[in-house]
Amino acid sequence: MPTYSGNLLGTTVGANYGAMSAQQTYAVGLNFSNFGTRQLRFVKVTATTDGSTAVDFSVTTAPSGSTQGVTDFSIATRTLQAFAEVYLLGAPGTTGFIAVIAEDTVSEADSGNSGTGYGLLETAIVNALKQNGSSRSSATAVVTTLSFAANGVSIS
Repeated sequence: MPTYSGNLLGTTVGANYGAMSAQQTYAVGLNFSNFGTRQLRFVKVTATTDGSTAVDFSVTTAPSGSTQGVTDFSIATRTLQAFAEVYLLGAPGTTGFIAVIAEDTVSEADSGNSGTGYGLLETAIVNALKQNGSSRSSATAVVTTLSFAANGVSIS
């Protein structure tokens, strides 16, 4: 049986101590840490009832004509959970809310399994909101990615 008889500092073993191989993490390359932390994405979800009137996600009661008896925030959150693993939900506001989702679980598909936007997610949110209230035949939803820089937050 081999025995330890020296210092591992400066060796390959010492340099890789505590590091995780890409197979053991949720990401690959430089985008992982010794803690196995997942990459997270911040998104903003907004919606309208008719193309111009914002859905007030801060309302704590179900909208009139609701067939499901839950708030619009609940409907949008549940729909988002079907498209990505949700880590955090910001407080719902009068025009939208912010969510933190796992980068490797989000569906960015615009149609089918391709695309680089959130088309399918937006369509699903619209359909759910239409079912949760009356007079929403022209409902819209927009999901945008938030990015952080030295000068603040930007929405792309």
